[in-house]
Amino acid sequence: MEALQRLHNRGSISTGYDIDNSLKMESDNTEYLSRTNASAGNSKTFTFSGWYKFTEIKTLNGNALFEVTGGGPLKHFSIYTYNYAIGFYDYLGGVDYGKRTTQLFRDTSAWYHIHVQIDTTDSTAADRSKMYVNGVRITDWSTDHGDFPLNFDTQANKVNEINRIGRTEHMSGEYLNGYVAEVHLVDGQALPPTDFGEFDEDTGIWKPIETNVSSYGTNGFYLKFDNASDLGEDASGGSSFTLTNVTSADQATDTPTNNFAIYNQLIPKDEFIIYEGGTRSKKTTTNRWRTMASTLAVANGKWYAEFQNSLYSTTGTDRFVGVAPASIFTKTSSSTGGYLGGNSTETTDSIGYNSSNGQSYINGSGSSYGDTWTADEIIGVALDMDNGYVYFSKNGTWQNSGDPTSGSSGTGGIALQLSDEAHYIAGSMYNSNAQLEVNYGGFTVISIASGNADSSGYGNFEYAPPTGYYALCTKNLAEFGG
Repeated sequence: MEALQRLHNRGSISTGYDIDNSLKMESDNTEYLSRTNASAGNSKTFTFSGWYKFTEIKTLNGNALFEVTGGGPLKHFSIYTYNYAIGFYDYLGGVDYGKRTTQLFRDTSAWYHIHVQIDTTDSTAADRSKMYVNGVRITDWSTDHGDFPLNFDTQANKVNEINRIGRTEHMSGEYLNGYVAEVHLVDGQALPPTDFGEFDEDTGIWKPIETNVSSYGTNGFYLKFDNASDLGEDASGGSSFTLTNVTSADQATDTPTNNFAIYNQLIPKDEFIIYEGGTRSKKTTTNRWRTMASTLAVANGKWYAEFQNSLYSTTGTDRFVGVAPASIFTKTSSSTGGYLGGNSTETTDSIGYNSSNGQSYINGSGSSYGDTWTADEIIGVALDMDNGYVYFSKNGTWQNSGDPTSGSSGTGGIALQLSDEAHYIAGSMYNSNAQLEVNYGGFTVISIASGNADSSGYGNFEYAPPTGYYALCTKNLAEFGG
């Protein structure tokens, strides 16, 4: 977990250029965008550039990033992930070219910039295709189908072919699980990644910059996802993409310039499915306690998140929300994971608020605290790392007469057991098929009727965060988490 805390800001450094929106995509919902080429473009020279945050790390057929195809899966150019690697592939019948990285990309807390240049007119064979991830050129390949022949016509930018974002045909109809932002296809130019990003001079982290592309060519496009009424709008002036199972609710504010917390795929011991942009967790088939946590841990500042307990009546009543010191997730034991506030090795010194009896728990001991909570009620968590307390609300009412703004007095709050250690905002479930939704501010499947941002203007919550409390995102961490 230390590495995740250290690297959580990758791709999320202030640049003077802000990306306001991304698009959440989910394979279970078969969500994707598509547009058919009306004319032939340049099949020899083009550039693809996009930012991705993977919320499900998939083996085998992986995540679909971009594909252009015509006449079914036997004719395509695609960019994809497979067994945690990233690759590109050009295929026509039995003729194929492409490469797949040896390096693996499994960090669900990070945004990745994936950049592919194709120029088959280049006299140097090795330079006819180039891939960069976060500004670094990839030269080590686990799979290498060879370099393109000189002046080779790829399957991209041909008339009547279909461009897809978030779906491929050739890999068993795979889709994307994650967020996508700032997607460019430049038809007719092989542009370097430095036209789309740069290394921060202080941190060395690759960050986006405002792009000034002279021309997107015949079939190029620029997708910003900033128009909720037309998420397929082409900002370069071309026709909009068609949305399949994508709605305005899939627009997110989790972006490469402001990276929000989601559920952490690496923390659940097992028996969880995490999906819907990393904001919904579901237990699998066994009735026993498991705990999942945020991708971001905080050691200072004041932080707010919301949870919703869905499928309550059909999957049992047991849920916990709360906070946990980061160190407990680095421990190993023979326990089964435990619940927040429990006394197992993996939950010691955490704090949980129990749905079924309204009690607060620390190290397996429950105390009278607040109301019980059931289906669709929203539980707010206010974590004050500056004074060492956590507070819980139910549908906007702070339990135990709590006052999150009371500072060092901690009125109605619960004192942290390890206040000098970074904490995650987390949740626990017991019953098979139980679900627990979270809203860390960047995206949520929780229905938001009112809409409230923190005082920095970040996040979208059902209830207003207490004064001085902030959404878990990298811009707030940079200002208030130091």
